[in-house]
Amino acid sequence: MVYLVVASSVVGIATTLHLTWPEIRPWLVDEGAVVENISAAVAFLAAAAGTWICLHNPERIWPYASIPALAVALLLDEISYGHIFLGYAPPTLGGTEIESVHELAHPAVELVFAHPVAAALALAVLAGVTLLPGVRRRIPGLVRNARNFLSDHAPFRLVLLAVGLGSTALILDLDAAERLIFVEELLELLAGLALAFAAFCIPGRGSSGAALGWNPLVHHLGFRVLVATCVAIAAGAGILFGVE
Repeated sequence: MVYLVVASSVVGIATTLHLTWPEIRPWLVDEGAVVENISAAVAFLAAAAGTWICLHNPERIWPYASIPALAVALLLDEISYGHIFLGYAPPTLGGTEIESVHELAHPAVELVFAHPVAAALALAVLAGVTLLPGVRRRIPGLVRNARNFLSDHAPFRLVLLAVGLGSTALILDLDAAERLIFVEELLELLAGLALAFAAFCIPGRGSSGAALGWNPLVHHLGFRVLVATCVAIAAGAGILFGVE
């Protein structure tokens, strides 16, 4: 519920600014602009908070350590794996500099369009594999296991939401049209927020993972200091260096 309120507020504010003041759109949504800086800051917060909670609850490291790990992956993608800060030349693939997962997707799509017959055959083979009796019998069990996992580990519902939002942003990035930049950047920010809330909801000692609820450590003074420090570092880095 809290995530829905925050996400709705973010969407409402960003959309209002985007539509009301067209002149500030580049400052708001371009690569390395405000929304991307905030996304990086939120991902940084999710990574630090999730790590802090897991280290204070070692019995929760599995499977919840994957939440800060995903946040680190999002952060690295937002800051182009640090090549701006560290000064190294990113690798190239098909003439494209691979600064993030988004750039990696472009050569892959170009490869598919360059060899449509091979791509169609590969897709047909994958579809055919799912029809094999042995594979088909396992699919309901896999679906049931996934449903049970989400039921027993509620924070991963937010992780699933973050993955869906991030994947949608990745697909939108394949179209370089200016009209899609705002939506893409906003989806990445919402994905980062979902990971942050998932990190805050990692269950504490003796708590059930079947329901979403704040970890008791979230109310600890040390945790609040950590949050404030993360926000300050991320804001300072964004002001001094930018993200892209």
